[in-house]
Amino acid sequence: MRKKILIIGSGDLGMAVANDLVKERHEVSVLKRTPPTKKEKLIYIKADITDHKALQDINVDFNHVLLVVAPNSRNEEAYKHLFQTGVTNILQLFAAKNPKASFLFVSSTAVYAQSKGELTDEKSSTNPTNYRGKILLEAEKSILAHHKQNCVVRFSGIYGQGRNHIVEKLKNGEPIQYEPPYYTNRIHRKDCVEVLLFLLKRQFEDVLRHDLYLATDHDSLSMYDLALHLSKYYDLRTPQKAIFKEGTSQNKKLSNQRLLDEGYVFRYPYYTL
Repeated sequence: MRKKILIIGSGDLGMAVANDLVKERHEVSVLKRTPPTKKEKLIYIKADITDHKALQDINVDFNHVLLVVAPNSRNEEAYKHLFQTGVTNILQLFAAKNPKASFLFVSSTAVYAQSKGELTDEKSSTNPTNYRGKILLEAEKSILAHHKQNCVVRFSGIYGQGRNHIVEKLKNGEPIQYEPPYYTNRIHRKDCVEVLLFLLKRQFEDVLRHDLYLATDHDSLSMYDLALHLSKYYDLRTPQKAIFKEGTSQNKKLSNQRLLDEGYVFRYPYYTL
């Protein structure tokens, strides 16, 4: 059945999902502060979710909303502006004008504070110690309280297509944490897109089993093992081993079992280049 979908967030993931939905003949609108002048198959709505007054004039006749936004800068004020003010504005708008529309909200595993290599899943405690995790967690709660069919997906570290910060560290000869092991959790950019499409379609059919999913691949590599793998692939010098007396604030093994049980099949189940 053809759906009317609003994408809020016109970054890499949002636009990839939007274009795939259009190919499947859904009616897709993208909310953007500065829409492109070139005509496309997508419908653009000029608006800013942090501007409460500007939002009141837009048509919100949609079945589903994908909220996949990122702040312009990585500071507390920017996070609050987007995930507190912006999310509150958009939820209030839909509550008043279209309470039946369901949301899929993209969050992050930053909401977890586990740091001793624990196996962590959707049932694990969320007690973030940094502002990013705290603000995202509050946004999640607002989304889930808004509609019983709303869903949150927490992505781990995204790699692929220009995300090469570890390679740059290796090129610069920076030492990589070896002990205690620092476990990384990653998901390929293409799997992020596929996960969002998968969850949206499950929402279309009203068959989602849960309202929260953790999206990460099958393998929690240690940072050093990952760096070693990359150094061999790019023919770089073997990374120096950094030894620390204490661990790091973000160090856990994430489980994707709930997503697998839902029926999702990873395109890249293990780290690949």
